[in-house]
This record gives sequence, C-alpha cells and structure tokens, in this order.
Amino acid sequence: MSLWAVSLQIGWVFSSIAAPWEGSDDFESASVSAAKWKPYNSVRTAYQYVYAGQLRCVFNNNEDDHFWAWGKTVSQVPSAAKWTIAADAHVPTSLPAGVSVDRAKAGLGIVGLPYSPSKARKLYLKVYQSYSGGYESLMVHSNYAPGNDDYLESYPEQHPNCRFSITHDALLQKDTYQVWDLYTGQSLLSREYPTQLAVTPYVGVGPVIAGKPNWPKDNTTLGMDNWAVTELNPDPIDLNSQNSTYKGVAYSVSDTGLDLINQKLTGTVVITVGSASATLPITGTIDKNGYFALTAKGRGTNRGFGCTLLYDVATGSYRPSKNTATAPSQKAIKF
Repeated sequence: MSLWAVSLQIGWVFSSIAAPWEGSDDFESASVSAAKWKPYNSVRTAYQYVYAGQLRCVFNNNEDDHFWAWGKTVSQVPSAAKWTIAADAHVPTSLPAGVSVDRAKAGLGIVGLPYSPSKARKLYLKVYQSYSGGYESLMVHSNYAPGNDDYLESYPEQHPNCRFSITHDALLQKDTYQVWDLYTGQSLLSREYPTQLAVTPYVGVGPVIAGKPNWPKDNTTLGMDNWAVTELNPDPIDLNSQNSTYKGVAYSVSDTGLDLINQKLTGTVVITVGSASATLPITGTIDKNGYFALTAKGRGTNRGFGCTLLYDVATGSYRPSKNTATAPSQKAIKF
C-alpha cells in the first residue's frame, strides 16, 4: 500500500472508539478473512476469495455481481450514524495473456437489510473497464430505490489503481462518493448526494469485484485490498429557527448543537411563546424518511414548556402541521 493510502486509513481508524461493526482487512490471510466475511447474495462461495494478499474473483459466465458482506453474520451498519467504507481497487487496463473477457469492475457496495432479492435496495461505487470498447469509467449508483440503473461517469485518463470511499452522514443526511488515484492521490471523483438510507435502519456493506463473462481463478491482475469500515463522529449542527405567530401570539423555536450519539439525536432547544422563554434539552431519532423526530419537556422552573418537532434537514425546514410548542398558561402552538 502507498504511504498516501496508509495515512488515509490511519486517519479513519483512529477517529473514534470502535463500534462493534467497525473493522478492516488487508487480505493477507485467507483464514483470517474467512472469519470476517459472509458470501452474500450467492449460492456459490467461490465467486470471491483471498489469494496473493488481495480479494480476487472467478466467473464462469454472466452471473449477476456478488459481494462479500462485512461481518461473519453480516454486520448491521446503522443508517442513523456517520461512517466511511473504503477499499483499494486494482483493475487491469489490458488483459493478461490467455484471458479473453469483455469487462471487469471493482468497488464498494451497500445493500439494505434484511436483504430481499426481489426488493433489493443497493448503492454502488465501482471502476468499470471495458476491453471490447477500450474505455474506463466510474460507475456511480446513488439511488437506493429498488430496480434503478447505474449512472456512468467517465474520466479521460485510465487509473487502474484507485482508492474508493463512501461516507454516509446521517446528521447531514448526505452520502459522499470519493475516488482517488491510489499512488498519486489525484482526486478522480468527489460527489455528494442526498442520502436515502434512512428507509432501512441497517445496511450491509462490502467490496464488489467481477470479471465477465469469464475470469480465471488465481489471476493477480484484478483484485481489491485494504478494506475498512469506520464510524466517524459528526460535528453538531444548528437547525434553522422557526419564527412566526399563531393566533396572534408570537413564538420561536430554535434548536442548537444537535448531535448524533449512538444513533440518537441530542441537543438544546430554546422555546419562546409571547414573553415567556425556556431553554431545554431535546432528544430524538431519525425516521424512515430521514426526518428528525424531536421532543423536549420542561421540568422544575421550566414546567409547562415543551415541544414535538419534525424537521427535514434536506430542505432546512420543519414539516408542515407536524410540530407543537407549549408554554405555561398558553394554548399549544401548532405549526
């Protein structure tokens, strides 16, 4: 591995205390790797295997792509968290002697759990090399809905050795796709997409590698290396304030320092109704639409203050008619 890639991996690994689903694999030992992975979406375990220090593949026809899912029983990576999956891909720009195939590809995959072949939700980021047409491209699949086609984004130069990462940020509700040249560090792709992962509480993640229609076993020109899945600690955010009047009464709701800890939202809310005001702790979760469902309830001297909120971070606004704020001796504010 290049020193540049090592520095990236070290930065990710030591960014937070390890979650149960975090980990890495350098594929130096087939027996060690066997304890870390589960062949997924395949009746054959031989599509992918460890050989010569990398993850390899063998194909005998045009079967669908398959990948190893991280975790011996498939690690449940939460969608209500921030994390990065990353790996190196090595895809030959020309075929080795004696090999006759049409195409090869390698990269990262995310699937919704529990997995259903007929209703599969998938995200992909792969490098794709066509040998019949002589071109290379990045294959970006950013739509998590079932049955959507890949979007191909071409780049003019061939980069057979790439570092891939997908970073999911539940607090900002964004997925970031990045690809670099493994040895020079040149950025080949950096794109942000609104995330759709909240629709499933957990996902499976893993590397994808394929050579079709046939790819020989024990070939060292197509492979993947240096896999890692790492939890990241998001920076707290402030939500946009709500300031208006309700039945002639001025009010405001302001959420600040909203953080995501152990898949739960926590922060502070300032509620003002007329001349009365209170600062309260607020907590919540992320629902299947990616909305922040937040609640606060005053106690002691702040008794009577409270709120229930539904916030869409993608639009920076509260969902219409889904929010309530209360204050002592006041009718509940609806907005």
